[in-house]
Amino acid sequence: MQKDAVTISSYVLIAAAFSAFVRWIQNQAAFELETGLAKPDTIWGEATFLFCVIGIAGIIWLVRRLWYRGLYPAQDYMSVIHGEQIWLHRITRAIAGLMVIGAVIAFLIAGYELYSSIVRTMCVLAIAAAWAFVKLSELPFEEEPSPHKQTLLAAIPVVMYVYWLVVSYRTHAAIPSVWSYGLEIFALGASILGMFYFAGYGFEFPRPYAALGCLLTGALLSLVTLLDDRNIGQSLMFVAGAAMQMYYAYMIITSMSPEWPEEPEEPEEAKE
Repeated sequence: MQKDAVTISSYVLIAAAFSAFVRWIQNQAAFELETGLAKPDTIWGEATFLFCVIGIAGIIWLVRRLWYRGLYPAQDYMSVIHGEQIWLHRITRAIAGLMVIGAVIAFLIAGYELYSSIVRTMCVLAIAAAWAFVKLSELPFEEEPSPHKQTLLAAIPVVMYVYWLVVSYRTHAAIPSVWSYGLEIFALGASILGMFYFAGYGFEFPRPYAALGCLLTGALLSLVTLLDDRNIGQSLMFVAGAAMQMYYAYMIITSMSPEWPEEPEEPEEAKE
């Protein structure tokens, strides 16, 4: 399944590159410099929307193709995270480190912004989400993993993205053109759904295919919105968030098999 995971991941990156290029042209040519309003005689808004829709449609087709091949993803968190521990630790720590760097930069810059308190709260939640991301990937390698710890760690990224969505809308509410920040709202919304469905593994109610589609969509839109006007800290947070979602999607795909996964054996104490 590694070939499928690489193919789908490559598709998301290529689709994001084309869509981001069109989004960059839109930002340069589709808005008036003085007022920030969208120009009525431009097609770049429709072009950006079309490219994003095509990218999402491709993700849906690729995920449905896995479904029709009769592949079964892992049904518990201890099985979906797999691989060599040393490499997983290096990858997750690098992604989490990028999130922390972005959050720290955004935290410092927030002192010069209007809504500094809510932005700084978002940055603290982003650091907590980075910590939870690393700890979740270490959990399957612990001798006695706690189910309560699993549910807590799985919920933190969802809370972070929900709060980030609120912050994004509050800080952009006064901007006259919805198109200038609307893509960021959709990116955060898709990321919420992706992290929410993946958190189902922590709550023993997984929906792997729904999680896979939303994670890939969230990563795609997060990368497309990188060229929007924002500080470097939040841009790094978007990159790290997209990497987290791509990581989880990769794990789901590579955990798939043509046979229904065996349920983990319950410990003797639980049976009694």
